[in-house]
Amino acid sequence: MPLPPADHKILNEDDASREGDKNVGVIVDRWSSFLGAFPDRSKHTNPTKMALERMAGPNVKVKHCYHDGSGELTKACEALEIPHDQSRPYRSETNAIAERAVRRVKEGTSCALVQSGLSDEWWAWAVDCFCLHRNVVDVLVCGKTPWEKRFKGKFDGPIIALGAEVRWKPSSEKDKKKIHQFSGKMLPGIFLGYVQQS
Repeated sequence: MPLPPADHKILNEDDASREGDKNVGVIVDRWSSFLGAFPDRSKHTNPTKMALERMAGPNVKVKHCYHDGSGELTKACEALEIPHDQSRPYRSETNAIAERAVRRVKEGTSCALVQSGLSDEWWAWAVDCFCLHRNVVDVLVCGKTPWEKRFKGKFDGPIIALGAEVRWKPSSEKDKKKIHQFSGKMLPGIFLGYVQQS
């Protein structure tokens, strides 16, 4: 799998997510255009390594990674034995694909948050939801979505907007007790995104 370009977006303390995330690693698979963004509290090697592994998926050997030369990306690639090259420092045009992916994630996440009505502190959830929606809805020049190209089939789950009201069936006894005796068997909730298994 020829994976990235990869890059980070660093936020300030005031922009931290509800979970304390202040960074987001953005990775795009050049072959399928599959886009991934991975919020984290720190810009360190271990979370970066985990993001690369999650993006690649199980039993996949990444053939090459191109990044901005940041220390954590270099160390993560070396730890995972991924051949890698880096762009020239302070020359964003030499890392244009990754820079564009970061911009796409930033703009898409902003739109998802505004349309959902959720406050900015939910950005880490919005990042995940936006990336999945983009991967399953945007049609590439080849006529397939990034999801179809990568997984050789259509996404078979529901496409639900971030912040939409959903009804869910509780499974725990504690949650079952929250159901009013005269109402249906479902509880109301807010959709915050998808759980994706690698």
